[in-house]
Amino acid sequence: MKVTLSKNDQALVQKIGVRAEEMAASTTIQWPAAEAAMVVTVAHLNGCPLKLKPLLLSAPGDFAQDMYGLRNNIDRKTGKLGPSGWRPKFEDAAAGLTPEKPAAAAKKKKPATKKPGPSASARAAAEALAEPASALALPAGKSTNPEYRLVTTGTAGLPRWTAAFSAVSLGTAIKGLENAAKMFHPVSGFTGVELYEVVDADTAKFIARATVAKDPSVRVSFDDQ
Repeated sequence: MKVTLSKNDQALVQKIGVRAEEMAASTTIQWPAAEAAMVVTVAHLNGCPLKLKPLLLSAPGDFAQDMYGLRNNIDRKTGKLGPSGWRPKFEDAAAGLTPEKPAAAAKKKKPATKKPGPSASARAAAEALAEPASALALPAGKSTNPEYRLVTTGTAGLPRWTAAFSAVSLGTAIKGLENAAKMFHPVSGFTGVELYEVVDADTAKFIARATVAKDPSVRVSFDDQ
């Protein structure tokens, strides 16, 4: 499953996640921004390329239709849409087309490549939504809810996956932590995901840690040791 976005797409996906959380909160549905961003990321990179900016700026009804459709139809193991046949309104069908290679180019011998190490998939996952803190900051005035950060833990030397989001309650933030752990449990090299509450621009307070499990269950600990 592909999970690496371009830098420009990362910024758009983060904003889509924030808007999705605000939309869900208005209907009493708990859908953390980080989880919504994950759904958009895996769909966009695994067979359903999206027109990210038009989706972000779309009318409320169109935005809700595509976001809830993605949420309900995405296969979280493969990143592909399910067998129902549903497709989002803002699918970028043209982006999925690749031009045919010239015959001469097709005959060229591919350069030898090294076999990916055990942490290759983990590195790709860590880079999926990784952004500097300034890039992940929520737009000013968009939300008065507490801000949180999710940070992965794992094998030394692996890039850290980081996501920022706001939540209407601590319970919602913990739910986002659990969902992030479930997202990363099949990826080699990761051992868990930590949740921090943002105190100010330079300080974040540890809240909880979710252990990445090999099954749907996730163990949440509030001990920072």
